[in-house]
Amino acid sequence: MSVSPVRVIGADWATEDRKRGVAVVDFDGDAVSLVHVSTCNARRKALHLIAESVAARTPALIAIDAPLGWPEGLSCALVLHAAGEQLQVRADAMFSRETDHFVKEKLRCRPPLEVGANLIARTAHSANAFLAELRADTGYPIPLLWSPGDLRDVGAIEVYPAATRRTVAFASASAALGLAVSPANEHVKDALWCVLAGAHFLRGECHQPLNEASSRREGWIWFRQSE
Repeated sequence: MSVSPVRVIGADWATEDRKRGVAVVDFDGDAVSLVHVSTCNARRKALHLIAESVAARTPALIAIDAPLGWPEGLSCALVLHAAGEQLQVRADAMFSRETDHFVKEKLRCRPPLEVGANLIARTAHSANAFLAELRADTGYPIPLLWSPGDLRDVGAIEVYPAATRRTVAFASASAALGLAVSPANEHVKDALWCVLAGAHFLRGECHQPLNEASSRREGWIWFRQSE
């Protein structure tokens, strides 16, 4: 880990709290301890669970399973577009990000849903709104991180559980983390995979953005390099 001790908060994100899961794990050298795993609902909101976890201990890394940016081609195509006119950007460039193509190429698996074309765009909008609310609630700036060494108080990264699963030889994130917990809820399971991706990021084991400048606009999915 670049910072020790550190708290990693995994968030399986969706537009509704009832479809969200949160996992909080503390790392201190070789010691890994589970703080809590939680399903969310209208009374136990993800925002409050994560804000409390951040307030209780820093530094903290929030690893969130949601797109945090849109394809650069989409914004370029729509700036001067008028209804009925031909778009000057290919559909693939409008609807998928560089990081989405990278996941597919490296892992030979289904890439994330296209943030520019699917309902996942609402999840992305919700995730960015959540980060803004969390900044207001906690007083921390919570920047997106581009290097493990950037973590100071609280930072965030975008992750994709399906990608992280492909990079380890364990059937569950709990086993990969060495935790004696077997959640039944799928959202909590994915939140633990988010935690594992966060741990990989902090260890410097993830693929770096191909182009950091464009990734700062579009977002980047952090997942482990193959051994």
